[in-house]
Amino acid sequence: MVNGIVIAEDALIAEAVGPHLARALGQIVSRYGATVIPNINAAIEVLGTGTDYRF
Repeated sequence: MVNGIVIAEDALIAEAVGPHLARALGQIVSRYGATVIPNINAAIEVLGTGTDYRF
């Protein structure tokens, strides 16, 4: 829940989601080229600011 809005019904562990996310990001890079990599890195950095995740 974020600001009173449900964004997911179930919490998923990273081990279950990671391979699917990696494949999807690979497809995005394949389609749009390496120019999207800085955007992906920025998104990961922003997502990491709200959690205890350290990369």
